[in-house]
Amino acid sequence: EITTRLVGSEMCIRDRSIIIPVYNVELYVACCVKSVMNQTYTDGVECIIVNDCTPDRSMEIVEELVERYDGPIQFRLLYHEHNRGQAAARNTGIEAASGEWIYFLDSDDQILPFTFEKLYSLVEKYNPDYVLSNHEKIEQEVSTTFMTNIDKELLIEDDSFSIVDYFCKGYISPSACNKLLKRDFLIKNSILFEEGIYGEDSLWSFLLSVKTTKMAVNHSTTYLYVIRDNSTMTNKKKTHLQKYAKDNVVRILEFNKIASLLKICEMLSFQERMESELLIAMKYLEYAELSITDKICYYRTMYDSMPLNSWKQVCKIKRSLKDKIIMLYRIMPVPMAIWYFHFLYNIDRFLKTKFKCIIF
Repeated sequence: EITTRLVGSEMCIRDRSIIIPVYNVELYVACCVKSVMNQTYTDGVECIIVNDCTPDRSMEIVEELVERYDGPIQFRLLYHEHNRGQAAARNTGIEAASGEWIYFLDSDDQILPFTFEKLYSLVEKYNPDYVLSNHEKIEQEVSTTFMTNIDKELLIEDDSFSIVDYFCKGYISPSACNKLLKRDFLIKNSILFEEGIYGEDSLWSFLLSVKTTKMAVNHSTTYLYVIRDNSTMTNKKKTHLQKYAKDNVVRILEFNKIASLLKICEMLSFQERMESELLIAMKYLEYAELSITDKICYYRTMYDSMPLNSWKQVCKIKRSLKDKIIMLYRIMPVPMAIWYFHFLYNIDRFLKTKFKCIIF
């Protein structure tokens, strides 16, 4: 199902792999690929670009850039025979990578020239499972920086699920991008992407957090996250929203399945994270214009899957509105204040009228 094209020298051992899935990004992909070519650290670097059957000129642009490139980075172009989604494209890249270390870059985003230099310096210093740093979000020419809430270089070694705690509190970005990861660690722990669902990054990042025992943080901003129209996160078509709403429910079930196995369901930060996931799921169930029957079905599924304590956490939002809006903003960069009151009311009404469950 996959064909391969190699561009660049085969003489050098490649021990660092950048993976870029490509689909419908012809306006952005040139800047993305050029940002890789402009890295200050290029020793042993390969860039794997996976064409997920893009319908536009994205791969033509990539091929032209790579043909003209005369530098030390080796480019490998992989081609899916049919569209399989971003998760599958990333999994293809993981399987094909020859590097000991893997870095995911979305094809509409960019990395700064010193990204690999900054991240790999911590690999050499600490040999962690992965390294992460800050990213900058750019939307309609306005930029904001996502902070790890760690203001210095730091090594975090797991102690009583401390790394899971960092993730659940929103200190670690749920995105798969901008993390330099040890490939053997991913393979050994089966940390692959769930194919066929939207929002797979968050579930993947949670699994990554529960398996990680050693994580290094560089406080520099190394990644430019471009928020564009009609991306997975901003597409407002009815069919897209309906699938996203349903997939949110799938993610909540998987979150709880993993947490139950690890016996961390009672962990306060996990409950707070599920509180946020619940509100996001409720938001999309309403926004997607699903039928009342479908909504009741999904509400019931979520209710049955979650510990009662997680539902009880929802009502506590009333006492800390500002803090919860900040938490939700970290997880999903959309205005949440109006939706906040709307969903609190919906949850309250649903539990009281459908299940006679009064927890507020």
